[in-house]
Formats: sequence, C-alpha cells, structure tokens
Amino acid sequence: MKEDMKTALVTGASSGIGKAAAIRLAGDGMRVCVNHLDDDARASEVVRHIHDAGGEGFHVNADVSVEDDIKRLVGTVLDRWGRIDVLVSNAGISGAGPSFFEIGLDDWERLLRINLTSQFIVVREVLKHMVERKYGRIVTMSSVGGVSSLVRCNAHYAAAKGGIVALTRRIARDFGKDGITANCIAPGFVRDTGFNESAPADIVEAYVSQIPRGRPGYTNDIAGLVSFLVSDDADWITGQVITIDGGATC
Repeated sequence: MKEDMKTALVTGASSGIGKAAAIRLAGDGMRVCVNHLDDDARASEVVRHIHDAGGEGFHVNADVSVEDDIKRLVGTVLDRWGRIDVLVSNAGISGAGPSFFEIGLDDWERLLRINLTSQFIVVREVLKHMVERKYGRIVTMSSVGGVSSLVRCNAHYAAAKGGIVALTRRIARDFGKDGITANCIAPGFVRDTGFNESAPADIVEAYVSQIPRGRPGYTNDIAGLVSFLVSDDADWITGQVITIDGGATC
C-alpha cells in the first residue's frame, strides 16, 4: 500500500451503515479501521470484504462512549498508519423504548451518552490530529428524527440526534480554517440496518407508503453519500445537514 493513501476511521462499522461506509471507502482506495463493540466475528467479516476488494483494513474493539477506549482506538490507528484523514462517526443505538413520561433519567443519560457524547469524544480525539496536519473530513450520523418532527421517535433519541446536528455545525465553523470539513447525514428509513432488518412487512409497508421515492433506503445509499462528502469534489461543502430519506420529510 502506498504511504500517501488516505486513512479512514469508521465507528460502529461491524454492521449497518457503518459497515457499508467502511467497505465503500475501501473501494474508493482508502485504508480503513473498522471500529466495533464486542462482535469480533462481524467486524472480521467486514475486514475480509475490504481485503477481498484489494484494500487494507483492520478492526478495533472499543466502546465509543468510554473516553479511554476512544483514546486507545485513535492511538492504535495513528500507531499503525500515522494519519487519520477521514472520520465517519456513526456508532449509536436506536431510540425505541419508553414513551415521553416513562423516560427516566437513567434512560435519558444513557442514550445521550451513547448517541451524542460519544460523537463529541471521538471527534475531539481525531480533531487534535487533523488540526496538526491541516486536513480532515468528518461525517457525523444523525437521523431524520433529529431534524424533523414529522418522524415518530422517542424524545431522548430526537434530542441526541438533534445535538449531533448542532455539534457538527460548530465543528465546521471552528475548524474550517484548519482545512477540515464537517458534515452531518440524517438518514430516514433504512431497511437493512438495526430494527428495520427484522421489521414485519406491515411496518415496512407503512413506512414506505410515506416515501415519495416509493422504496425504503439501503445502507449503500448512505455509503454513497459518505463517499462523496469525504471526496475532493466536496471540498467546499461543510457545516451541512443532508437528509437522505427518499423525500419522506420534504
């Protein structure tokens, strides 16, 4: 592998959108670190896909909501490749659960810790390196639930995903002068990830009936947008929140 190849870190990359993004970036010619939590088998499978495509990658088990884990993750990538050009901060959990009045403080704090605070920790640690190199491409993953009240989701999930939007815009404003872009993706109903993979046909049909495009989204749809946002063609795009939902919230 050439030493000037770009290097990407994708969090939550053992399945779903993170997996598709990691494989896509490897196909774009990047070296990719696949972050995951616990499931070594699935992470190894993603790395195998990367290698089969002629790419270079490895996986690191790290909990993105734990500061020491993130420092170890970032340090591992830098020790191995000496650079992180691209960060896809994707890891998170779904918002399915209690109704508004049933959300306890433990529920609230846990979900915000995993879905919002974790993004701050990951971005902060990677930014230190990007600022030194005067280059970086950051993509955060929100949700239509964080940008539109048309979507049904739990309050703590909406708050966390909305917080990601504000965080990303702040990063774009504060670090643009350092050669860094930061953009946020807000996916709609993505069929092949999380709960949606096993959702009953009637639920899928109900969601799709609200989508002007007439079909659910797939992880490859999101990966294609990630690929563009970290490319040279997107050099003048920063601080943007791009909803990708087949027109459901238009």
